[in-house]
Amino acid sequence: MKPPEIIQDLKGLPDDLRTVADNADRALEHAEAERPALRWALDIRVVLTSAAIALVVALVARLVGLGAPLALLLFFALFAGLWAGITRAAAPRKPTGPA
Repeated sequence: MKPPEIIQDLKGLPDDLRTVADNADRALEHAEAERPALRWALDIRVVLTSAAIALVVALVARLVGLGAPLALLLFFALFAGLWAGITRAAAPRKPTGPA
């Protein structure tokens, strides 16, 4: 590539990134419309609550004497489990019709 072609490619990069972001937003909105529980799962309160509880438990385990890699593994396992549990326990559901 010649330098002028690189400059033209770099000038077109913001437009390409904007297009990718718009497509990702549309795909997420479509997925949320199909599954209302997805909006709840991605809610920042659910994620932060799961992360805070997992962090405290992993920190206590680390202070008790658990090794750093195992404490990190415990954090990720707890985070995933809590996130899935909180999401399933309180997620809004699609309305159902009479049977």
